[in-house]
Amino acid sequence: MGLEIILKEIKENSEKEIENINNESENDSKKIIDSAKEKISKELKKKMEDIDYQLLKKRQQVISSANLNVKRIILIKEKELLDTVYQKAKEKISNINKEENEALLLKLIKKYESTGSKIYSNSKSENIIKKLSKLKYSGNINCIGGFIIENENGSIKQEYTYDLILKNIYEKSIKHISEILHG
Repeated sequence: MGLEIILKEIKENSEKEIENINNESENDSKKIIDSAKEKISKELKKKMEDIDYQLLKKRQQVISSANLNVKRIILIKEKELLDTVYQKAKEKISNINKEENEALLLKLIKKYESTGSKIYSNSKSENIIKKLSKLKYSGNINCIGGFIIENENGSIKQEYTYDLILKNIYEKSIKHISEILHG
């Protein structure tokens, strides 16, 4: 019987050791699985943060691009509007009645005639210029109105055409108009 007790004791010890090994293996497995889950969770969180960052970055790029496109379209439309106003002003000036044209030319001639010896104008204003100016009439130029004064040897020309006056007013006004439009 002594052998049976020893065998029983060995068997019980073996079973306890197997149970301990199984418990230890189960605990180790649980730790490994928990560690893997935590690692996967951290990697997933990092990947989601990266995706969120990339989406935010892409969204900002799309919004920025859209804003630039809108500004470009607005500027194009503003330029078209300003060009239309410029052309209408040019048409109105070119269709000015004879009396107003003569009054404007007289003011300009009185102010600038002393700076030259020759004068040029468009064919429409030729007779008025010849009547109002003491300068030698030297021919026609292509303009909507006004005149050019030149010195005797032709080295200095001063332009007082309505085209140039309108262009100068337009260029000076464009900055002011832009400030009004854009606040």
